[in-house]
Formats: sequence, C-alpha cells, structure tokens
Amino acid sequence: MILGVFLFLYCPNGSTAESKESMERLKTNREITITYVNHYLSLGNKAKAESILKGHLTVDVDDYEASHLLGLLTWEGGQKELANPYFKAACKQIYLNPKHFLEPELERMTGAYLYHYAQSLQAIGNTEKSKTALKLAKYSRYVSEAASVGLKNLDAGVPLSPLEFSEPGLFNMLASFGVGYDSNVLLLSEDTLAVSAQSQTESLSSLMSASLTYLKPMWDGLFSANFSPSFQYYASTNAQTFNTLSTHVEASWSTPPPQDSGWKHEWVSQFDLTFLNSDGLEFYQWIKTLGYEGQNHYWNGDDLKVAVLPRYQKTTFDETSDPDIERTGLGAKLSADYSKVFSWVSATGGLYYDRSQVKGKGYRTHQLGTVIEGTRSLPYQLSGNVSFDFSKVWYLEADDLRIDTPMKANLSVSRMVTKKIQGTFEYQWKKNFSNTVDAQYAKHTITLTGTYEF
Repeated sequence: MILGVFLFLYCPNGSTAESKESMERLKTNREITITYVNHYLSLGNKAKAESILKGHLTVDVDDYEASHLLGLLTWEGGQKELANPYFKAACKQIYLNPKHFLEPELERMTGAYLYHYAQSLQAIGNTEKSKTALKLAKYSRYVSEAASVGLKNLDAGVPLSPLEFSEPGLFNMLASFGVGYDSNVLLLSEDTLAVSAQSQTESLSSLMSASLTYLKPMWDGLFSANFSPSFQYYASTNAQTFNTLSTHVEASWSTPPPQDSGWKHEWVSQFDLTFLNSDGLEFYQWIKTLGYEGQNHYWNGDDLKVAVLPRYQKTTFDETSDPDIERTGLGAKLSADYSKVFSWVSATGGLYYDRSQVKGKGYRTHQLGTVIEGTRSLPYQLSGNVSFDFSKVWYLEADDLRIDTPMKANLSVSRMVTKKIQGTFEYQWKKNFSNTVDAQYAKHTITLTGTYEF
C-alpha cells in the first residue's frame, strides 16, 4: 500500500518527464521499486514481487529493467507465452536507440534482453522475429556466442538454451619511444644467445617499440596473445651504424589463479625474430619456444614459479659461416623463482639452467645462473626496480674449453606522468669474464623511455 501511494505521488506524467527534477524522481522511483522486488524475491515471495512490478509498470511503462525482470519471473513460472509482452517492452528502447550497444555499461544488459526476447518469440512460434532479435544480440560481446548457437538451434527447430554469458576479449596497446647511450654496442644480443660479440664502439641510440595484447577468458581459463615489435638504431661517433629489428609473438593459456593457495598452470608458445645490420654484417635469428610455467601461490602471499621452456633456434650470418660456429639447433631452459612481499620491498630470487645443443660444437653450452630482483615504491610517486644476474657458461666441446662468467646489474625508476603516459629511466651494467680474451667485454647503457597506453 505504501509503495502504491509513493508510485502515485511521484511518477511523472509525459508532460513533465523532460524536466531534470522529474527525471530524478523517476530514477529514484525505479530504484526503490527494484529494491522492494529484490527484497520479496529474497524471501521467496515471487507473487508479491510480480504484483509490485505490475503495479509499477502501469504508471511507468518505459521502465525496461522492470519489464525485463517481470518477463523473467513470468517465464520461470512456466507462463512462457505471457512473458513475451514484457520482454518486448524491455527491448523497445534498444530497437529505438542503438547506442545501447556502444556503451560498455549497457552492452551486457541489452544483449541479455534481446536473447530472452528471442526465447519468448520462439515459444509463441514467431521464428523469424526470434532470428532478428538474436542477430541483434550478436552485437553484444557478452552474448554473441550464445546468440550464434541460438541461431543454429532455431534452424534446427531446437529450443534455445538458457543464456550463458561469455566474457569479451580485452585489447591493450602500448607504444614506446626512447633515447639512450651504449658504451659498447654488442653485435649479437645476449638476450637471445648465451654469448655475444662486441664492437668496441660507443654510440647514442634511439628505440621505438609497440606492444599489442589480447586477453579473453576461454575454456575455464585465460587466453593471452601478445605481439611486440621493436626497432633500435645506433649512430656511433665514428660513423659506424648498427640497427636491430626484433619481433616477439607469444600466445598462452593459463588456469585461473587459486583463491587462497595452490597452483596456477600456464602453457606458453613463443616466437622471437631478430635481424641486425651493421655495415656489411647481416645477421638474423628466429627462436621457437613451446613450454610450461607453473606458479604455486601460498597462503601468506609468497609465490613459487617453475618453468620448462624447450626451444629450437635458427641462426644465420652469411653463406660462408663456419660449420663449427653454427648456432642453429635445439635448446631448453629450466628455472625456479621464489617471490616474497616484505613491508618495504617485493623481492624475487631464483635459479636457472640453460642448455644449448646447436650444430656448431664451439657454441654448445651449459649455463647455470641466479637472479635477484627487488621492487618498491619511492617518494614522489616513483617506482624503483633493482636486479642482478650472475651466471657461469661452459663450452665443454669447444677446442679452447672456454668458460665465461657474465654478470648484469640493472636499475630502473619509473613514474606515471599522466594516466596514459609513463616515463622510465634505466641504467644497466654488463661485464663478461672469460678465459678467452676475445670474449671479455664490459658495457654501460643509459636509456630514457616514454610509454603511452592507448
């Protein structure tokens, strides 16, 4: 009775609904109605909930949320034919105003309304209009899969299944531009090979890169794909130039993370391509990796991550390459990392083993190393990261029984300049100790990068 009086006093008529005050009253009235309905539904009193909705809709015929809810209650009560007018009323604004599909907060709702309307149309035998509603519902990313299946069911004369939402894919794109200094440009990247060749040339450099990521819930887990091309250009002081083009493509599927503690599993497929041109020296390499990563999350917030990543790599210098230094062949990397969050820093420590079984016996290697990393927040909204990598590389089949000890230290500080732009300063020191004189080198790099998120 109280609700009926409220509806009578505060529901605006058509002549006053355009005013701001009337619209606010209308919105408040609808919210109170839904609150009452949900209350009675929680008590299991569907009859009372239906009565409130019917009374409300006699004075507010354009409340499509109430119409849809009444349609659902009528449908679940077994009166499928009677549910059709309510679903039709709920979809009225969608047919009149296509912007419902364009606004993220409305997309899920409109897709559901159209699907349920299609169900009710099928129930009364109107297959053609049911198809039209499903075709419109396909524009909603949350309902597109269910609507596609529904269209096939209509053609087969099978009743539409209950609606199950599908989560839409999420795209994320980053673009970066950086400038820097390199005290000793390496002809081959140690990020893709266990060893490198130095140029003994210092140079200023510029870097352009992009990263496109796609995420979509799939098969009770999460599918992820990433495409990251980058180009780095060096302009040395002695007019020698170096430029490197690299591309990283990755696809993975992972199980949902545990709520409290337990394992998360991820299967990864990666492809890396690197091309380098340096005054006559042309080099390219591609690496295909297919492996597994597992992460055990503990109740106290700690994480243990293990990875098994076998690979095949193809490396080409030129047609006169010495077979003994051919770097094409199989390889694999095993790693284990443990992460812990302290009050002042997030720390990670780990071990890894890398085996490279390439064709050239001079570059068949065993590498054993350790990594330590720490990240923490700094004053002035800065974030700092420090990492150290120490390893040992054995060339057990090389004629000179070469043994290297590469070391790498990295310091980076970043800050969000705006909601979309992040600035990063990075300093890196690398040094390779070796019992082979030509393999010894040291270098420093400084880079300043700006990243924009679209």
